Amino acid sequence: SADVVWSTLRKFKATTSVIGLAMAPVITDPAQVTAVDKYTFAVKIPTANQGLSLLNLMGGSTWGIYDSTLLKAHATDADPYSVTWAAANPNIGFGAYEQTTYTPGQELVLTANKDYVLGEPKVKTITFRQVTDAGLRATALRSGDVDIAQQIQPADQTALSKEGFSIFDSQIASKILNVSFNTRSGPFTDINVRKAFSYAVPYDQIVKGIYAGRGTRTNGFLDPMPGYSDAKLPSFTYDPKKSLKILKDAGIATPVKFTVNLSSALSDVQDSAVQIKAMALAAGFDVTVNSMAAGDFSAATAAGKYDALMNRGGTNNRAPYYVLTYSVTGKFAWIPSAAYTADVAKGAAQDDGTSKAAVAAWTAAMTEYINNYPAVRIAIMPPFVVIRKGIDGYVVRPDVATDFSRLK
Repeated sequence: SADVVWSTLRKFKATTSVIGLAMAPVITDPAQVTAVDKYTFAVKIPTANQGLSLLNLMGGSTWGIYDSTLLKAHATDADPYSVTWAAANPNIGFGAYEQTTYTPGQELVLTANKDYVLGEPKVKTITFRQVTDAGLRATALRSGDVDIAQQIQPADQTALSKEGFSIFDSQIASKILNVSFNTRSGPFTDINVRKAFSYAVPYDQIVKGIYAGRGTRTNGFLDPMPGYSDAKLPSFTYDPKKSLKILKDAGIATPVKFTVNLSSALSDVQDSAVQIKAMALAAGFDVTVNSMAAGDFSAATAAGKYDALMNRGGTNNRAPYYVLTYSVTGKFAWIPSAAYTADVAKGAAQDDGTSKAAVAAWTAAMTEYINNYPAVRIAIMPPFVVIRKGIDGYVVRPDVATDFSRLK
């Protein structure tokens, strides 16, 4: 329990850590985590409703526990949490695997931890190799050079599935293809422009063409739960005439020009943006696609230097309260309406976040969000991982990470 308490402190106090931000609003102060005895710890949360968010946090990578005895032994006044030392000495926790060798940009080798608390993993050695081209990753699967490949394009997923490889479907809404607007500056400060663009996106063409039917259309960004359904939410289709009418009625000159930023690391997102650019022109929008290196994309996003962003992502914590709160958190996020804030608060007041009353509040908040058009959600994406026949134990996680300790 001392390791758990110190690990929480490190996540909040180390100057380079952003994990503390990811724990809000469930944990906002490391003092919420305390040791009861040697093997028992307690977490104090603001409301019973946030217990669901806490369980999500504890099941994800943000809850990783460090060996406090080891790290304290290498702490200095300048580096009290041993961040610098740990960067060169990676085996600082209690996970299923330990790092054996690492060649930046090329290869990482892990070996099974024989002392892992849940038992030594069946797979003893894992070698990660960086292959930047998605097509070459698919080829490596076919040739038998690799057992698992990640970020395989949907068309290749479908083809490989027919060849006996395993692919996976998922309704976990942590990876949604979306276009998010800067509602603080630029053309999307006007709700009419945001509303019009909701009818300028060729949703079905993107899902069927670029994603080979592998994506699932969605209106919102909450996961299915008893009583909740995206079918109850406002929805949109590609309708250029309707888009033009909205712009005309609002007195907005066309075409509306804007730039959408995206990461060059996600080729499918880039292809989708090009599809939008081609078909949005008839709906009154002149789109410039700005493909950026991943680091530059993140920096521009943090600085608010964008009209719109296109990404394939979402929150790893899938509890409704967390997702709805996180979606309006941030310097450049949509400023929530009074109705949205009230609906989220109403849901949070219920002890059970999946109760009928809570779900009704979450649905109302989701509807209010959509009716203010801060973003366009296109489709939920399944995991982009392909595994050769004979490997079992893969489970779909909200963070879309592969839990190798389960594989055999």
